[in-house]
Amino acid sequence: MSKMLKFVNVYKRILSLYLVLLLVCMSPMSAFAAVPALPGPSNPLNYDDFAGGGTFKSVWANWYNQSGGTGTFAKTTIDSRTVGKFTQTPASSSSWAKFEPQHDNGNFVGYRYVTLEMKNPGYANSRIRFEISDDTGKTYDLSSGFIAVPTDWTTFSFDMNKFPKLNKKSVHIAIWLSQTSGQYGEMLLDNIRATSVQSGTAPTITGTSVNISSGDENTRFTFKATYTEVDNEKPLAMQVIVDDKDIYEMDEVDRGDLTYTDGKAYSFSTKLAAGNHTYYFRTGEGTSDQVTTASQSIAVGSVTQTVDVNDNVVGSVYNQFQYAGNGWIYDTAPAGSYQLDNHYSSNANDTASFPFIGTLVNVYGAKDPAGGIAAISIDGGTELNVDTYASSRQDNVLLYTSPQLSKGIHTVKVRVTGQKQASSTGTRISVDRVRATLYVGSLIDSINVSQGGYSSGDYKYATVTATDSLSDTTYQVLDGANVVASGIMKDEGKTWGKRVYAIDFSSLAQTGTNFTIRTNGVSSYAFPIQANMWNSYKDEMTAFYRLQRTNDTTKAYPAGYSDIAPSTKIFHPDSFLDDAYNYDTGVHYDLSGGWFDAGDYGKYGGNQWVQGEIALSYARHANSALVNYDNDANGIPDLIDEAKYGSENLIKFANQFGGAMYSIKHTAGFVHPEKVTDNIVGTQDDPYFLPIVQVGGSGKAAGSLAATARAINLALAGSKIAAAKIAEMQAFATACSNAAVTFYNYTVANQYGSQGSYETIGGIPNTLLWAEVELYLLTNDAAYKNSAQSRIAPLTENDIKSTNYWDLRPMTLAEFYPVADAATQVQIQSLLKKQMEYFVSSMDDTPYGVLNEFSNFGVNEPLASYIGDAIRYNELFPDPAVMRAALKGMYWIFGNNPWNMSWVSGIGTDYVDFLHTHLDEDSYDLNNKGVVIPGAMASGPNMKDTKDPASVSPWYMDRGLYADDMNQWRYNEFSISIVAGLFYSIMALSDTHGASIGGTEPIKLPITSPQTGDFVTGDVTIFAQPTAALSAVESNVAGSVYAPMTVTNGIYSDIYHASGDAPFTNKRIYVRGTDALGNFTYSAAHFTVAAPLPDPAHPLLYDDFGGNGTWGKSKQGWVNWYNQNGGTAEYKEITADGRTVGRFAHTPASAASQAKFEPWKDTVDLSGYKYINFVVKNSGYPNSQVNITGFSPGWITVPNTWTTLSYDLDQNTKLDKKAVHLELFLKQTTGVYGELLIDEIYASNQVSGTAPTITGASLNAAAGNEATLFTFQATYTDAENQKPFRMQLIIDGVIKDMQELNVNDTTYTDGKTYTFTTKLPAGTHSYYFRTTDTTTNVVSTALQTGPTVQPGTNTKYEAENAVLSGGAAVKSNHTGYSGSGFVAGYGAVGAGTTFTVNANESGNHEVTLRFANSNPTARTLSIYVNGIKIKQTSLPNIGNWETWGNKTEVLLLNAGTNTIAYQFDSGDSGSVNLDYVIVN
Repeated sequence: MSKMLKFVNVYKRILSLYLVLLLVCMSPMSAFAAVPALPGPSNPLNYDDFAGGGTFKSVWANWYNQSGGTGTFAKTTIDSRTVGKFTQTPASSSSWAKFEPQHDNGNFVGYRYVTLEMKNPGYANSRIRFEISDDTGKTYDLSSGFIAVPTDWTTFSFDMNKFPKLNKKSVHIAIWLSQTSGQYGEMLLDNIRATSVQSGTAPTITGTSVNISSGDENTRFTFKATYTEVDNEKPLAMQVIVDDKDIYEMDEVDRGDLTYTDGKAYSFSTKLAAGNHTYYFRTGEGTSDQVTTASQSIAVGSVTQTVDVNDNVVGSVYNQFQYAGNGWIYDTAPAGSYQLDNHYSSNANDTASFPFIGTLVNVYGAKDPAGGIAAISIDGGTELNVDTYASSRQDNVLLYTSPQLSKGIHTVKVRVTGQKQASSTGTRISVDRVRATLYVGSLIDSINVSQGGYSSGDYKYATVTATDSLSDTTYQVLDGANVVASGIMKDEGKTWGKRVYAIDFSSLAQTGTNFTIRTNGVSSYAFPIQANMWNSYKDEMTAFYRLQRTNDTTKAYPAGYSDIAPSTKIFHPDSFLDDAYNYDTGVHYDLSGGWFDAGDYGKYGGNQWVQGEIALSYARHANSALVNYDNDANGIPDLIDEAKYGSENLIKFANQFGGAMYSIKHTAGFVHPEKVTDNIVGTQDDPYFLPIVQVGGSGKAAGSLAATARAINLALAGSKIAAAKIAEMQAFATACSNAAVTFYNYTVANQYGSQGSYETIGGIPNTLLWAEVELYLLTNDAAYKNSAQSRIAPLTENDIKSTNYWDLRPMTLAEFYPVADAATQVQIQSLLKKQMEYFVSSMDDTPYGVLNEFSNFGVNEPLASYIGDAIRYNELFPDPAVMRAALKGMYWIFGNNPWNMSWVSGIGTDYVDFLHTHLDEDSYDLNNKGVVIPGAMASGPNMKDTKDPASVSPWYMDRGLYADDMNQWRYNEFSISIVAGLFYSIMALSDTHGASIGGTEPIKLPITSPQTGDFVTGDVTIFAQPTAALSAVESNVAGSVYAPMTVTNGIYSDIYHASGDAPFTNKRIYVRGTDALGNFTYSAAHFTVAAPLPDPAHPLLYDDFGGNGTWGKSKQGWVNWYNQNGGTAEYKEITADGRTVGRFAHTPASAASQAKFEPWKDTVDLSGYKYINFVVKNSGYPNSQVNITGFSPGWITVPNTWTTLSYDLDQNTKLDKKAVHLELFLKQTTGVYGELLIDEIYASNQVSGTAPTITGASLNAAAGNEATLFTFQATYTDAENQKPFRMQLIIDGVIKDMQELNVNDTTYTDGKTYTFTTKLPAGTHSYYFRTTDTTTNVVSTALQTGPTVQPGTNTKYEAENAVLSGGAAVKSNHTGYSGSGFVAGYGAVGAGTTFTVNANESGNHEVTLRFANSNPTARTLSIYVNGIKIKQTSLPNIGNWETWGNKTEVLLLNAGTNTIAYQFDSGDSGSVNLDYVIVN
């Protein structure tokens, strides 16, 4: 099986980190000129030529003077060259002066030597020493001590390769001067460079290609090339250069291939802007100059085009005018008109409509003395009245410009109102042309498949996301270039702002490695279908845990262990061999070994259940050869190996602490673990364990050890362990059993103690149940069974969540069920069934198959946990519906999601790159390409962007640590617990399959308002609308309890009071109901509490240093980011004067020292606010000064009483209020310790002027159905002509920003109209309007009730009642039809069925045809709307003549009566039966 690899775009190196943070979302990074050459002998890196020509352009600093003395640096001209002069005036001969290039680090990758020219200008006793260091803090003596320098210019070269651990990406140079005589001396330096020398043979680039030589802006171009190097040197870079300025780093196709002599493949995929482009490939290995290929061309067409359409282009399809009414006249027009013609009408309510797929439209017409008032609207929204009167005729006049529209289907409509102004002699409206910006690309965003593939016998599912409705809903599945299946996509409506179509291709049983799904000219990523797809990923799952071991991972992971190779840079030798020290007692304990919990190297007591799930992954399927694989060939099944490894560490705790469990938190930067400590017991860097007993961890450890012992016993009994290992494994199983009892007894004795980390719901009894069940299954001791049964008896469905550190009950109950007594079995089945009712019904909230348990941490962890439980449930109580939901969840994880992303490292075409792991030492490097850790699953989407609380919901971005060093872990972290559910699922799925049919799907209970991502305020009405009868419908906003909802006409509602919630609080809503059989069905959505509008009464709190405010609630604190001219600084939250405040403390090295503090890299949106305020106090340090960057007038002294400093945000004209980042500097004028206290930081406004008014509030209809467009309108008036910050409509507590009716109207003193048009869900609604000009408080209208919305209905039109022609006839000789029959007889040209249908409004409508086709291939008919042929439709084979399928088309209909005909034309194939059409 081929496993598809990701193609990534890695940005070019940017020297300024600040610029990096600003530009990180741009791709690619463009050079200012032609691309600089790669490192090579002929291309040295000029670091500093002391004339401003190097990468370091600033001045060097005398950073430190050891044993007294002073030093200076200056640039000077000597010997006709500009050089650096370093001087020292020592206090004695032991004095050393240290010089550094500020805090600059150079990127010397690809170079071997640091080369420079030096001269001693006559100071015989002067000596110089060179040091280099990197970002790990390691320092290397480059010059091997102090050296003498000749009195003429001499070139020195120092070999960096002497230090194999040096990180050349971040080299910091330090220069030391020493005077052996203790007298003044100097050194002159020039041209510090990084260099390399020619050696070996240059590499070659062959096999270059691009998948397509032309396309459009939506085309993904894939560049490929092969790198070959006869000396087997790794390339520094393999790049494709576009337009000689944009650098794209290519990715290895096979990361495990380390042999370059026979060629290694690289690939890169991207979209390109419209235009003609050139590209070439280049590479280099540092020991020879770069190699490039010849330049090639690519043509990229635009996906938009601007067209003029004359008024005489008439029809019923896109880009044609449609005239309705009896008054329209087509006639010639005077010179100046477009194409010398136009249409005109004076009849009230005549309309001219123009449907198009695009983003902008302009309407042109005539103005003349008889011109009337035209009402022009877009997409059925509010009409803008346009006066077409002029004293003399004007032709081809711009009458209307639409707002910028989303790419999709739109209709502009011109209505004759029959009204005029007083000066006009008529009401005539003339239409001349439209100029439209058409979107000619695909409306499809992505085709989302399981990039990990599918098992041939499983349920198979994919989705398509589009920006609007698709007229062509057919799809094909291809194996290479061959179509192997086809069908019709199911329109699932809109989810998260996108149209989603579902594809079920379960009937495809063919196997292969290169399948794609294609629709509307767009193809998915390639994916495999295998007889047992999941079996191929077992090695990646055990590889993941092997690579989390603290011991030498080159031994834990033998070369070639898994099909997908890990990145070589993550391997490390033994680490933390000095775990761990108890600082309270001064005793060292041997707690080495175990897994790192996650990327941070911690080992936590609360996660000691994971060994147990690994053991059960084996035990549940021990008889299957599929779980008995032994890839490392050590005679022990790999699952047993891994459970054993994790259990060895637990036994150490049991033996040394009598069952007590502790956590060990290893504090480290992004460096390899062996670099964190010296691995020697008894030294100062010994890690310590947190002195908090983890009783919950002890209970988890007891169950895990018992499960491990049981798994080993099963392997021994099944002769799955090599003879040479039997005695060892028998002994280890005994050790596990004994340790399990030790932990259990400790937990029972301390069951009222602290759970410790990773708490479990229900507390320690939850972990005791896990321990008792596993101990009973191991020992058959009835005492354990009886205790477990007594714990299970009182449980309810509210006590069950999903298996993870937070709840071990689901896994435990499934394990216990086969051996429990009858009454307990009934209870267990009931509890697990209720859990599955939640899981299965929640998975249908979206078409993708994901729980709406989004939060401020990734959703994949709870999802994978539920999937594991679902598969266990199916093993006990087979249920195809449960398995389909589980497989849908797996497909989401592997790519069937709107990000088209596989969240499992290394698996798929587009998989997560930037895993949050300290094993990746390049994490902060902008050039970092990420890392592959096979089997590592990223936590995935959050409710909101961690850097933007006002972002879309849900949110995800695969971005590197350099772009989000504070919160990247929230969406790209993996851990041993995050992966555990996926691990179990893959092992189990390798031994079972999911049926595509069968089981009972739950009744859907969608929450129709608020929708996921909505912002709310005040009282929020929750609406839910079940698709069938339910009883006891209840709601629960996360953190509360379920309470009954009010029901009216089948619509359920409840009120949530959001007034007490802080701004940007995210809330989840749960709704559940009960069907006739007593089954629960659930639904969920989430919303965000909006910040108040920025008025004087509502300041925006940024940080109160007590856990509140947009930044304060993150509890991340402020950091001392930088210390200029030496010194140290610290931030800490303290209590002072009865307030919780931030203390910013500074210990300078001198009066020149400055300390910089920042709230990490947080930005805040202060739009609408005028002032930024800091409540500050100097607590007794009169020489302390502060500079608040961009606000304070330089350095200021703060009073010794609490004082509010207010600064006008508008004074800084370059400030982007949408993204304000705060910085403050401290300095001490006397060079001694000082501090500053800050109590609050907030934005505010002051009252001035007169408050605006809202008048003319209106709603176009008091009632309607779900298809009705409701238009809300209100007029804003401000006496000072101040523009509103926002004009908002609040519907049911959901905030909607209104649009200007006339964008050209900038006068607010006489009133300006705002509008909002929308469809609404069924129910009785309420609304009000609000606004502010920011200088007066928010103005709101009174709350109004309405509109009342009835559930929408779709109209069915039976074929047997339609007009038949040309041999079409009513038949009833097949079953399954609707009504009294169906229409057949499509055997010859001319056969047709014409339906007369009604549309409630003009525009696009979904029309669904029910048909049968038992022919071996798809058949075609032609579709006519109102007598005009629109398209040919393809009706696929769907089985036999008794099987009926649906084909949905998007057709443009007029308001009122229309005809839709399905006709057999020349070129059609016919031979189908028609049952009915439904018009939506």
